[in-house]
Amino acid sequence: MEVALPIKLSQVQVDMLVEASVPDHLLANVRENQPQLLFDVPPAQQYGLVESLLLAARRLGLRGMQDITNYICAGLIYGDRMQTDAAILAVLQQVKNKEFTFTEAMGTF
Repeated sequence: MEVALPIKLSQVQVDMLVEASVPDHLLANVRENQPQLLFDVPPAQQYGLVESLLLAARRLGLRGMQDITNYICAGLIYGDRMQTDAAILAVLQQVKNKEFTFTEAMGTF
């Protein structure tokens, strides 16, 4: 089967490809800048963990890469406390309410 080149993608397809690469970029960023946060996470589990933290960040309304990266780093540092610690949950609710950015919120943890 011969494929006609160049392949032309619709905007939706381009958006889907970009979105699919986001966890990879975030994981690479953490590996490059904060590798110690991944020392206790087996390599086979790192992608899935970053992907789940990305989804949680998006549920908070985080869109900027800096805030999302910071959320992932906080998730790697605090682990389950991100979903159970009352003080952290209160701060995350303020972020969700857009009272301040996640980067600003990190100073209160």
